[in-house]
Amino acid sequence: MPETMKVHAFGVNEQQGNMVDLLTEISNTPLENRHRGVGAREVRVEHIERQDNGLWAIDFGSFRGGSGPGKASLETPIEGININDDQDFVEETACLFDPNSNHLIVQYNHYGAKIGAIQEFFNTFNNQGNFYFDFIPAYDADTEQKFENRQANRRIKFAIDPRMFDEGDFQRGTPLASAIKMGQDTNSARLELNISVSRARTSRLSQLTDGILASLKRKAEDDPDAVSKLEVGIEGLDGRLQVLDLIGQRLLRTFDIELGNDRRLPRANRYQALEVALAGWRNRFV
Repeated sequence: MPETMKVHAFGVNEQQGNMVDLLTEISNTPLENRHRGVGAREVRVEHIERQDNGLWAIDFGSFRGGSGPGKASLETPIEGININDDQDFVEETACLFDPNSNHLIVQYNHYGAKIGAIQEFFNTFNNQGNFYFDFIPAYDADTEQKFENRQANRRIKFAIDPRMFDEGDFQRGTPLASAIKMGQDTNSARLELNISVSRARTSRLSQLTDGILASLKRKAEDDPDAVSKLEVGIEGLDGRLQVLDLIGQRLLRTFDIELGNDRRLPRANRYQALEVALAGWRNRFV
């Protein structure tokens, strides 16, 4: 039985330290010492290796905690899955790091470690604080070039589900927190805002919306259901207004992968899908 796996790409901004040095440190760390607390979960690098082609393959495990699923057929009732007291249900997320282009190719697992948790894991793994990275969502070439070369933000339009924003989002400084809180207080399923400005005030809007765009782009990667729309109207090099869709124009590949006998997506198949995605995007990263 096949299951669809989504794959996204992120540029790695090495603000402090080198990703290869960190991955080497993690690979030299015993499995039992590779876990870190990220939010309310324990996250661990379950498998890591430098491949012969120079790519680093990393498989994260996110310990779910709390209750777990049962098993059943259409003819039999649900029964529990017995596990030991020191065990937990764990969700897997595979990544592929390309040192040549400094890009991370990531499997999307709704229940596993997402890009925000992966970034936090990498940034906190070393106790001396020697590493700090920022993962930036990658877009199609035309969109990325226009966004990077924009003169100013003229308009921003986004739609979110306030119920999917938590205290952690506020602690990380999500912009427009008061508007999100209002949506939560009214139990609104959708909050849509459209902010625009005259040409004379574009600089002020750019300062405000740059933070909004960065936070909502990250939130959309962590939880696609939380941000259903994210558009920015930019003033291009020619002075004309252009609208960029920062959700619909992200790099995305989907793969149908056969489940193993244990109903998991086999690690080797997930790594292979990531390599195929990277090969298709490699010219974008030069």
